[in-house]
Amino acid sequence: MKLKTLAAFFNPDLREPIICEACGNPFQCGASIKGCWCMHVTVSAEVRAELKKHFTHCLCPHCLERFAQGEPISSPLLQKEPQGKI
Repeated sequence: MKLKTLAAFFNPDLREPIICEACGNPFQCGASIKGCWCMHVTVSAEVRAELKKHFTHCLCPHCLERFAQGEPISSPLLQKEPQGKI
């Protein structure tokens, strides 16, 4: 494991930005040994299941909040064959 990869587990700011699968905007994933910002977003089981059908990677804070609040899950960037975990 590279030192930079290991350091990112302690300080997520060291990571390269990733692209949100819903809107296409870059954002900083906050996953670390302490958790992630996304753990503080309340997402119902139904919405979580629907998100898993459409996305395979992380969503930006804005999109995750929108979907958690009930906005329909749609995006011009949606994958044709979704799979994976949120």
